[in-house]
Parts: sequence; C-alpha cells; structure tokens
Amino acid sequence: MKSTGVLSVSTNFKLKDRIAIHPNDAFDIGLFTNSYNKMIKLMYNDGTPAPDSFQCEIYLVNECKNGMVEIGNNFWQRLGKPDRIKLSVENDIFYLVIC
Repeated sequence: MKSTGVLSVSTNFKLKDRIAIHPNDAFDIGLFTNSYNKMIKLMYNDGTPAPDSFQCEIYLVNECKNGMVEIGNNFWQRLGKPDRIKLSVENDIFYLVIC
C-alpha cells in the first residue's frame, strides 16, 4: 500500500467536499495530475476500516504546505475533526487514515 506521511489537517470553508494536498505529498501515492474525483474509504490508524466511504475531489495545490492537507470545514466535522490524517492507495482504492 502506498501512503503519504502523516499530514497535519487545516480547514478551509471554501473547499466543501474537497481535499487539497501539496504535489510532493501526492507523488508519494502516485497522483500526478491536477485533480481526481475518487471514492474514499475511511480507515483508523490501527488498520480497522470505518463504516463510511464518500465521494471526494482531491486537488494538487502548490499553495498548500508540504506535510499538510486542507479540507472543507463541514467535511472535517463529518470525519470527527481529526488533527492528522494519511492518504493511502491500494489497488486503485483510496483510503483516508485517521491518525
């Protein structure tokens, strides 16, 4: 499974159901183009899958700091207000790991 390092979470009211990530962090999981519309499954840090999955847009944004991810405020609240997450990919399935 390809995975980013642990990313600090910053919220942004303008993003809604989007995730903004620096291209260097996205490279770690094989993302190269500007945006992706993906179904993302939630997972806890111990590897236990969460019951939720959701449709989300992932944007590669140079203005986003390396080692940080920006997500919409409402989206952040639905995730349980995590401080840190990781993004992982396995067999073209995207996981958001709550650390």
